[in-house]
Formats: sequence, C-alpha cells, structure tokens
Amino acid sequence: MRTALKCLLLLMTFNLYAATVTEWYVKTDNDQVKLKVDFFMTSTCPHCHKADAFLKQLEKNVDWLIVNRYVINKDKSALALFNQKLREFHASDFRVPSILFCHSRWVGFDTAQTTGEQLLKGLSYCHQQIKKEGHLTSLTKEVLNRWSLSPFQLSKTAAEYSAFSIITSTAFFDAFNPCSVFAFILFLGFLFVYPARREKIIVGILMIVAFGIAHYLQQAKIEAYYQLLIWIRWLVILLGAGLVIFSVLSLRKIQLTITGYFLAFLSAIAVFAYQQTCSRLNFSLFFQQWLDVEKVQPSLAAFYQLSYQLIYLVPLIALWLAALYFFSGQRGRFYQPYLTFIGQLYLFAIGLILIAYPLFLSELMWSVLLIVLLTFIGWFAIWQKYRTR
Repeated sequence: MRTALKCLLLLMTFNLYAATVTEWYVKTDNDQVKLKVDFFMTSTCPHCHKADAFLKQLEKNVDWLIVNRYVINKDKSALALFNQKLREFHASDFRVPSILFCHSRWVGFDTAQTTGEQLLKGLSYCHQQIKKEGHLTSLTKEVLNRWSLSPFQLSKTAAEYSAFSIITSTAFFDAFNPCSVFAFILFLGFLFVYPARREKIIVGILMIVAFGIAHYLQQAKIEAYYQLLIWIRWLVILLGAGLVIFSVLSLRKIQLTITGYFLAFLSAIAVFAYQQTCSRLNFSLFFQQWLDVEKVQPSLAAFYQLSYQLIYLVPLIALWLAALYFFSGQRGRFYQPYLTFIGQLYLFAIGLILIAYPLFLSELMWSVLLIVLLTFIGWFAIWQKYRTR
C-alpha cells in the first residue's frame, strides 16, 4: 500500500512539473520543426497591435510558426497563464507586448524594420538550431536570452541620439559595467607582480589586446563565444593551475617572466569569458543590435565597430598608464613590495576559482567581497611583517 501511494505521489509530482514546463516546438509527421510562440498583449496597447500585425504577416510568409495569442485584459485565464509563464522566467513584471519563444522573452515592439527584424533573426536562429541539433539546446537558449535585450529601445535610441553619442556612451557603460570587476583585478594583479617597468609595459599590452579580442567575440560572434565556454573548460582548469603555480613561485622570488606573459594573455580571455555572464544587460550586444538596425555601409560599420572597441578599452589603457606613472615615482617604488604581495594573492585566488568553479566570476556581490577581503589580508600581512622587524 505504501509503495502504491509513493508511486502515485511521484506520478502526480511529475505531472505537475510537466504541466509547468513549456514545450517550445513541435515536430510534425514529416519531421518538420514548428516553433510555438506565446504572444501576450492587451487590447488597448498600440505597440501590441503593431506586434500582432507583424506576427500575422510573418505567419503568412513562413510555415514553421504556431502563434498563440492571449489578450490579458479581457481573459482572466490568459492573465493567469501569463503569470505562470513569467514564473518560468523568474520575472514578475507584466509588460506587454511580451513574445515568448524558445525559452526567451522579448518585450516591446516598435516597427517591423527595427524590432521585427531582431525578432525574425531570433526565431530563424532557433528554428535552424533545433533542426540542426534535434532539440532546443542550452546554448541556443543562452544566445536568444542575450539577444532579447529590449529591442524596442533600439529604435527609440536610434531616433533620438547621434551615432557618436550612442557609441561613446554605450562603450563607457560597457567598460564600467559590474561584469568588469575581475578583469580589472586580474589586470592589476599582473601589473603588481611584475617589478620591472619593461615587464609591466609588455604584460599590459598583452592583456589589453586579449580583453579586446574577447570583447569583440562576445559582441559580434555570440554563438561562437558561448560555444567557446563549453570547449575551453579543461583549458581553463589548466590556466587556473598555472596561475596558482605562478603566484606561489612569485611569492618565493622565482620569476617566470615569459611564461607569465602567456598566462596573462590566456587568463585575460578566460576571465572575461566567464565573468560576462553576470548580467543580462549586455551593453555590447545592445550596440551590436543598434548596428544591425542602422544598416550602414560595411566600411562605416567597420569604423563604428573599431571605434566602439577602442573606446571600450580606454579605461583599461588609462589604468595601465596610471600604474606605469605611479610605479616610476619614488612612492610607487616604495609600495612595490606591498603591492606585489597583494597581486600574488589576487592571481592565486583567481587561479583557484578557474579550477574549482569559474562561474563564480559572474557572482558580483561575492566577487567584490572576495577582492576586499584579499586586499585587507594582503595589507594586514605586510603590516605584521614590517611591524615585527
């Protein structure tokens, strides 16, 4: 009897779980993939009607869409379903129009030429990936969730601001976004560890180039970027071990200069790759979507892209130049031994994180606490050392 009750409870639990998980596509008898789109709107929302018209036209043009429409201000069951869907996305806002497909939520709509184009890009990508892989992969969901960054705001931004304003402001916001914490700490760690000015110059240039490459890939080649996160896991473990060994040897006054250069370059790419998942608000993707919407000439697009990448790197270059200036003075030379030890702690901690759990790099609050703690430990250990002399 107990066994029967347990089986019944297990079956009920499974059915409840299955009922709350959305099926985002269906396969027909001839193995054709059709995407299921849930479109939530209100009857009084003008942008909802624009989105509805776009989806109706899209349904006529492609045969692989199944659009389910829900008017939440006229149908209580539609509102309840919307609430259930939002829970799947860990969201609590009821903004409309909301277009849900392939485990991604796209909010807002302006025109078919701007928002509509981004939606079609996402739908086509998901359809192609399911046909290719045979199912909806986590990589596809991650890419779509990044792309779904408020396309509605793109057309408003493009209309209200000049290209110069958009490029400069977005690039600076991107450079100082919360996901940049560990990148700056890794950068400072290597600058602190190398005592000679020539070494600081070389390692600084290498890391700035590495950050620039990783940033461009994350922005313009997002699918390859997230695929890279899967492929490089073992390399990241080796890099973490290398950072730990390098910091320990540096602590023992054994300097591996050339090896350190390679470590600095590769670990910059690895740290950047993992820490960029800390927030859905990705300014570089916002810029890329704006660039797609603008449809400028290839030469001008390349110029915009280069300008954006250079402006993004300006704070890092400024930090590097400030460090070189500081260490060239008497005060910098006095503090070099203290900062070397703190740099060794930074590299040791980041190495351990890369080995054990690199996704920790995307935890903003814990990242800041760890950095503050390491800095305090470093200064306290140095103070104790020199106090006992």
